[in-house]
Amino acid sequence: MRAWDEVKKSSVGAIAKLIDVNYIWCAKVVHYLLTHQLATKKNYELWSLIDCQPIRLSLLEFGNITGLNCEAFKAADSFDVDHTPFWSEMNVPTS
Repeated sequence: MRAWDEVKKSSVGAIAKLIDVNYIWCAKVVHYLLTHQLATKKNYELWSLIDCQPIRLSLLEFGNITGLNCEAFKAADSFDVDHTPFWSEMNVPTS
C-alpha cells in the first residue's frame, strides 16, 4: 500500500482519495477534468491539468473515474443527427 499512499500525495491524489471513501459519482470532478482538458493529437487519451500538473487518462480510465460510457462506437452505429435546433437555441449561427 506504500505505492497507493504515494499516489494520494501526488497531483492526482484528489481522485485517489475519492476511491478511498467509496465515492461513486462527483459531477464536480467530471466538470473539473473536462474544463481543464488539454488539446492533444491522441483522441484515445484525455489530458487534464490538476494543480498545474498535466495528467493523462486513457478513455477507459476516464470512464472508470466518471462512470461515463467511454466505449468505442460499433461499426454498425449510425449517427445522423441534425444539430441545427440545438445551436439555434444556443444563439450560435450555423451558416
